Amino acid sequence: MFFRPIALIVFPTALLYAALFVLNDYFFGSLWFSPGVSWVFLPSGLCLIAILLFEQWGALGIIVGSLSVLGAQGSEPDSVTAIGAALISGLAPLAARQVCLGLAHIDVHLQSLTATGLLRVTLIFSSLSAALQQCWFAWRGSADLFFTQLLVALTANVVGAMLVLYACKLMLHFSAYLRKG
Repeated sequence: MFFRPIALIVFPTALLYAALFVLNDYFFGSLWFSPGVSWVFLPSGLCLIAILLFEQWGALGIIVGSLSVLGAQGSEPDSVTAIGAALISGLAPLAARQVCLGLAHIDVHLQSLTATGLLRVTLIFSSLSAALQQCWFAWRGSADLFFTQLLVALTANVVGAMLVLYACKLMLHFSAYLRKG
């Protein structure tokens, strides 16, 4: 019985990650700085939400979704680089969550999370994810312009996360409006 609740988190998260990746490519495909580095990255918003709400199971969903996207694309030069990138996609936000709990003094239950606090969390998530990804790609020989790509990836993560967060806020607002009648 333990498997079912986990599957209800991991697989929908993986599917949403893959769907956001496809949507990101469709809407922002023309904004690619270089292969694998875009100016907008919508899945970062899902990473933030999934990790904040579901912790390690959200991270596993992100890893599975990332593996499926990278496997379908076949864009990485080798499978080790692709697997490492997928692992970092899920584990970096999980590490950022721990940083937020410790350094940013975010409540573990997110009850006192303000708009400013959410922006701080978004910046920490985006920074750590972009830095670890770019370090991995540099170590694997896939990053030609490390600092430039780091800045673009950071920007992409922040913009993507903010777009997804505000889209969720808008959906919550409209669902409350529809419930009122």
